[in-house]
Amino acid sequence: MILRVVAVVATVLSAGILGCASSPFGESWTWKRPCATAAQLEADRQACVAESVGVVDPSGTGSEYGQDFFRECMESRGWQRVPSSTVLECK
Repeated sequence: MILRVVAVVATVLSAGILGCASSPFGESWTWKRPCATAAQLEADRQACVAESVGVVDPSGTGSEYGQDFFRECMESRGWQRVPSSTVLECK
């Protein structure tokens, strides 16, 4: 049980830390929201990581579940995972 929690936490932290990482195809991706600041991104990213701590995958596999939970948390706060070159208009 503890190993599952550790696996989920590690996956979620990786998703948070690597949120701006390059894909295998060389394109860099990041989380963006129109009109948002870097401070807002970091606050929401940290909150989603914190909310993900202790979430246990009911199937027991852990890896995809943790990433999905983090992604859903960010999207629920209005963030989109897009190529770094994407410009979102502030209206």
